[in-house]
Amino acid sequence: MSESIRVKVTAITNDIGWGIGLELVNEGHDVPYYAGSYFYQRSVRNSATKSIYKTIERACEYLPADREIVIEGTHPIFEHQKIKLSRRIREVLGEEANVLVFHYRQLYGQGRALAEDALKHRSTTDERL
Repeated sequence: MSESIRVKVTAITNDIGWGIGLELVNEGHDVPYYAGSYFYQRSVRNSATKSIYKTIERACEYLPADREIVIEGTHPIFEHQKIKLSRRIREVLGEEANVLVFHYRQLYGQGRALAEDALKHRSTTDERL
């Protein structure tokens, strides 16, 4: 198996929703080859867990199934739903995908800044409406 890809997901919240920063980093590199920020409005249909799953499903578009995928996240679902999360990723990438899930209280990189930007941008947009 070739190098792994780290998928770093940083989630933060405020009263209107969730900002999620996503970084995809090749093993041995510091600079992500893909970085994105996503905002999900707080509602009955959008929980933090659903928002994180949607973000990871988006990330799967940029992940080759033949590489080891290491998912790292700050939200407690990365600790409590490891099996469910890895099963969902295998459904998207294929059963042969090698997926590892880790929970960290803090992730280093630009993920937090991306998540904050998502919240800030959406907050200022909502204020103007």
